[in-house]
Amino acid sequence: MTTTPPHNLHPKDLLLSPSLTSEQVTTLLTSYGFNTPKQADANLQLMASEPRSRLLLAESIDEILTLLSLSADPDVALNYLERFAKATIDTVHLYTFLKAYPVAVELLATTVGSSPFMSQILIRHPTYFYWLCDPEILHRERTKKDLMRECAAVVNAIETEEGKLNALRRFKRKEVLRIGVKDLLKLTSVRQTTAALSMLAEVLIHHVYEICSRRLRARHGRPHHRNNIGRAVPTGFTVMAMGKLGGKELNFSSDVDLMYVFGSADGITSSSSGRTPILQTSHTEYFRELAQTITNALSEVAQGGYLFRVDLNLRPEGKGGGYRDVARYLSALLCHQGRNLGTYGTVKGPPHCRRSDTGPPFPFDHRHVRS
Repeated sequence: MTTTPPHNLHPKDLLLSPSLTSEQVTTLLTSYGFNTPKQADANLQLMASEPRSRLLLAESIDEILTLLSLSADPDVALNYLERFAKATIDTVHLYTFLKAYPVAVELLATTVGSSPFMSQILIRHPTYFYWLCDPEILHRERTKKDLMRECAAVVNAIETEEGKLNALRRFKRKEVLRIGVKDLLKLTSVRQTTAALSMLAEVLIHHVYEICSRRLRARHGRPHHRNNIGRAVPTGFTVMAMGKLGGKELNFSSDVDLMYVFGSADGITSSSSGRTPILQTSHTEYFRELAQTITNALSEVAQGGYLFRVDLNLRPEGKGGGYRDVARYLSALLCHQGRNLGTYGTVKGPPHCRRSDTGPPFPFDHRHVRS
């Protein structure tokens, strides 16, 4: 939409001209596409309640209103902008920053004008806006190694399990904002966006697994079983990604389709040192508890929201599949019955989370599986 302020009127007048009549206010704001000019004017006045901030905002008001006019609903966009400005507390700093960095005006206006979800994140964490304005954040490609390293630093700085999980929830929210704003600014393709969201999910699920596994090892010891030559070996455990996550097609509202696989139902847990008192348990019970703990940690709504809704219905036999010796079940399907697991929607991607020190979790090579 092309905006042309009425003759002899300037958007600055909305903030600096006390003699402006209500008709002139309406004329000015409707020229920028606002359908409720009275509420829009009220929002602008709230954004400039202090004299210095009013002067600074007036310097950018034309650009801000022009960019908001390009949104689907300028009235809603301005409402989010007012809430964000209020959340920053220091509006003088915000408006000084916007005046100095015009690119930041586009980033902010595009976000509040395009995505209520991203707007809510900014309102809840206004400092994320300044983080986003760092060119390194939006323009440098983030690798999985980068995310793993940054996520580990966040988690390792906290002692308690609850604190670590809340840190992961905050990390997710911040990264989703980064990915979403890149998408809104057309700095990335749809395929790149879904791949980035999928990579973030992989990193978060990996760290949830590490947190939950550490708790169970401390309580029950480590699971081992005897291999085909009678040697005691660690029993593997894998979180398999299926559905959109398995295909690296996750979107902003997707749940995650997972299947938990362990290497052997034979054996019981044991202490690695032989001296630490533990509550020994069977592998079936150990991995059932681990799977349930991971699911709960991912889906629990807590201080920082939740990580993901988890769908386990794509595992063999759906909800009735339980956490039995799934490795043997899958191996039988592949090696003896010759069924196409893609028909059941059970395998769409590679193992999603597996510790290298636990060995292969089941007796077939996932690289030969195709959906």
